Amino acid sequence: MKLKVKYFLIPLLVLLIILKAWISFASAGYTKEVFTAFSAGPGFEYEENTFFLVNYRLYRNPLGLRRFPDGGQSKRIYEAVYLVKAKDAKIERTDRIKDFYLSDSDIKYTRAKMVKGRLFFLVKKTGKEMFYHIDCSKRRIKAEEISSEKGFDGDFVEPILGLTETKMIFKEQYRKSDIPSPLDYVKKSNKQFIKDVVSLKGDFYYRAAVIDSLSDSEVSKLQKKIKAHEESLRKGKLDYNIYSGETKEYIKKRAVFSKVE
Repeated sequence: MKLKVKYFLIPLLVLLIILKAWISFASAGYTKEVFTAFSAGPGFEYEENTFFLVNYRLYRNPLGLRRFPDGGQSKRIYEAVYLVKAKDAKIERTDRIKDFYLSDSDIKYTRAKMVKGRLFFLVKKTGKEMFYHIDCSKRRIKAEEISSEKGFDGDFVEPILGLTETKMIFKEQYRKSDIPSPLDYVKKSNKQFIKDVVSLKGDFYYRAAVIDSLSDSEVSKLQKKIKAHEESLRKGKLDYNIYSGETKEYIKKRAVFSKVE
């Protein structure tokens, strides 16, 4: 009788294990790694400087059933619009515009006017008859609502930098500003961060932030670990080489920069 009971329990036990695994898979939340997205608007000249707006976001990607049916909804951690001031293609200042949010398309279609010798950004929110102007001459930057763009007299100014140029300036330099880093929202040890870079976790911006946080000796060790990992791969070596290309190039730049300093 005892033997029969034991055999009866085996399929039940297997079912419980499968159920537990399924619940674990289904309840999976979001990635520990934080991803970055941003879009930059056209650049306008004012007092020998270039100004442009940037929409900056940090988020986590969904896991498990949260990814169905179409990839799922990411979890936003941080979002803000910044007014960026650059001189000779070098960022000098980034000012967050408090309580002001725009879509990527709103940023891309930013226009500017010169009003009484001052540069103002003129923004219209998509789908809403709401116009805002942003005074670039002020130290405290804020977006002020206006009734219409017609009621805001001034001459439109042509941009001196396109979207590709402003995005590249921001991409290469924003990590040196006070803009939040993806690492601000991730609790891991340096050892774990290095493993993330080697296994290509997160996106390029996450891995670049990790590389920036490492000491020179740690960067040197990281280079060796990536090389060793790539050589140990029996399958997917070509894919790894392709997807790690931008990260490896960034590590080389960091190593060269450290030697120059």
